[in-house]
Amino acid sequence: MAAKTYRSGTTVSVNIALPSGRSRHISFNALSNGTSVYTTSDEAVQKGLESHARYGRLFTLVSAANTPKPKAPKQAAGNGADASAKKVIKVPVSDWGTAKDYVADRFGVSRSALKSHAQIVAAAARNGVEFTGLE
Repeated sequence: MAAKTYRSGTTVSVNIALPSGRSRHISFNALSNGTSVYTTSDEAVQKGLESHARYGRLFTLVSAANTPKPKAPKQAAGNGADASAKKVIKVPVSDWGTAKDYVADRFGVSRSALKSHAQIVAAAARNGVEFTGLE
């Protein structure tokens, strides 16, 4: 599953038409420099964004990368001491929007519960994930 990141020079919210005929409202995540980004691995949303009338002018595709799926920790057989140790999976991400989408899509955490960087990191840690590439 390839995650794609779109960037705009301003804070953007657009309505897109999905291949199914339905529509969806997409809000880009605002950055401190006045731009905004949106990352998704949903192919229907990607097609809707790329067929939007303002694609290429209002917002553009800036990266496409395969998002690794986290591996489930193996259950250790034996004395049980290893079973309590949680294996941490390191996931490289380029920005906080990507990290937020990863946690929301992979673990079903509500995006409204991921408003701050600390909440994103805590939700990832609860699920055995540590993000690399963020400051």
